[in-house]
Amino acid sequence: MKVLGNDEQTITGIYGPNEEWQIQTNEKIKKIACYIEDGDTPWFAVYDEKGVCQRVNSRFVECVGYER
Repeated sequence: MKVLGNDEQTITGIYGPNEEWQIQTNEKIKKIACYIEDGDTPWFAVYDEKGVCQRVNSRFVECVGYER
């Protein structure tokens, strides 16, 4: 079964509730990856050219966009 922590699809964006905020891959944001932390909690690591620039708890993410 695929879940956020083990899904190998390329994430192109994460979006907050009611479109209050969004983070998308672009020329500055190179990658968004999901991983499991603290047992069962999915987190998103947001990478720029220097490495991880932000982490987002999935609790605050309403939608995940994937590359087609």
